[in-house]
Amino acid sequence: MSLLRLAIVIALATTIAFVFACGGDTESIDFGYAGASGAPGEPGALMARDESGGLSVVETVVVERVVEVAVEREVMKEVELVQPAAAAAMVMEKSESESAQNVEISFQPQNRIIVRNADMSVESNDPIATIDDIGDLAVQRGGWVVNSNTSDHGFYHITIRIPAETLDAVIQQITNGVAKVISVNSDSTDFTEEYIDLGARRSTVQETVDALTELLRSEKYDSVQELLEVQREITNWQADLERIDGRLAFINESAAFSRLTVTVNRSPIPMRVDVGEDVHVGIGVGRKYTARFFPPEDYDSYEITWDFGDGSGPQTVYSGLRTQGEDGLLSVPVRHTYSSDEFSPHVVTVRVRASSDRGLAEGEDQLWANVSELPRLDAFISASEWDVEQGEPVTFTASFNHPDTLRDLEYSWDFRDGSPVINGTVASGETGVEVEHAFERHRPESYRVVFEIQGDSDAGEVKETHETYVSVYPAPTVEADELAASCTATTPVKA
Repeated sequence: MSLLRLAIVIALATTIAFVFACGGDTESIDFGYAGASGAPGEPGALMARDESGGLSVVETVVVERVVEVAVEREVMKEVELVQPAAAAAMVMEKSESESAQNVEISFQPQNRIIVRNADMSVESNDPIATIDDIGDLAVQRGGWVVNSNTSDHGFYHITIRIPAETLDAVIQQITNGVAKVISVNSDSTDFTEEYIDLGARRSTVQETVDALTELLRSEKYDSVQELLEVQREITNWQADLERIDGRLAFINESAAFSRLTVTVNRSPIPMRVDVGEDVHVGIGVGRKYTARFFPPEDYDSYEITWDFGDGSGPQTVYSGLRTQGEDGLLSVPVRHTYSSDEFSPHVVTVRVRASSDRGLAEGEDQLWANVSELPRLDAFISASEWDVEQGEPVTFTASFNHPDTLRDLEYSWDFRDGSPVINGTVASGETGVEVEHAFERHRPESYRVVFEIQGDSDAGEVKETHETYVSVYPAPTVEADELAASCTATTPVKA
């Protein structure tokens, strides 16, 4: 058989062996050789089973030396476990009997291969010193620093690898004496199955490389082209072997040395925040809330978060305004409406964070929001429609209740005819007002007269508005020729 064809047979036999090693069977890949039995030098056929179940000829070959490859189907009868960092190398045991090679695959005992990693977030007044302490701790535990870096906003990161069995102890040591811990997250991944599969594949690939290398050394090739083909096959299988070795090495190192990534935040600088006095607000009445805060110089990025204590969720704004003659910054107003007085009063909390390339500044303040029903204010006008003569004085009367919880009660009349609005204040206990007005011009459409009364309460402002419509008709006129010459006009006539 030529060198190239023998290389093909070896590759096919190796593939079959790997399928069995991974729990496969020969139904999906079925190869055979048909030729003159026991007659080297006679033409034969290398055959493979197609999708329909029949055999088809892959290549016609001349048998120079009969090689039978038998793969034992009893594979991986028992898998026990070893230490995580130990290699799960497969052992291929071969015994030559007559002209056949029997390959038996077994595994060394092994434990589960578990990779543990963790992430921490901590705060420190001196992040650089904290980064150095964590790096020193890694070296003391037999590990090393993978990388460390800083950002433009006072955030620092360090990643270390330490022996897996020391991960919990290192986390505890950082918690106890290195920095204030904000959060810790850890995870575990089981690589056992992948590791075993890689071990099986590696043994199979190594056998192929060895067989092809031995074939190349035998110098039994018919042409330079066949030699190059075999060398190319060796190169391809060797590259596959190196990739497997790299992955196995990575899993070994990851199982033996856990990764710990620590984010170090500079401890925030305290910042004064003033949200003002407690408030009273009515149910369903929207109210705007602002806070004044005093960030350090050059801290120009802000996050202002409001929590109104009623389960409605936080509201956040990101800017502050400077006001003339006032220190500090005034936050952009946020509007909130309470839908119920249940559980009133509510605690309103505002938290402000300011940041710069030097770090963070934080502060908060609170107030009480007393929620209650608005006082009821009812008002009425004496008539809803009027018909009056042009220039005729009309008296408008409005009546209303005057709850004790209302203060600073005021009213206004707007006749919508170009005359000034009439404003007035309601005295304590007063429940009605009157006003007189004359419409000097008539027009086809009615005048809409608006009466409004409003007052303040602890729950908020209360307002009531009513309208009436006035139709103005022209005054009668007297023609001059209708007067008798002997008559003297004694009563003025409106023109």
